Amino acid sequence: MSSEVSARRDAKKLVRSPSGLRMVPEHRAFGSPFGLEEPQWVPDKEEPPSSSRLETQRNLKL
Repeated sequence: MSSEVSARRDAKKLVRSPSGLRMVPEHRAFGSPFGLEEPQWVPDKEEPPSSSRLETQRNLKL
């Protein structure tokens, strides 16, 4: 019985997120209390150009 509970607690699944594939616990109750939520992702094409990105683009065109 205890091995069944242990196996359930260790069960993880692979999920696709904006940042890539992640392993997450099957049940949120068995997750780490120190886990961090995924940050909000904004696609590059929706992000305003930054000075460092513009500088990189200029250097690539040279």
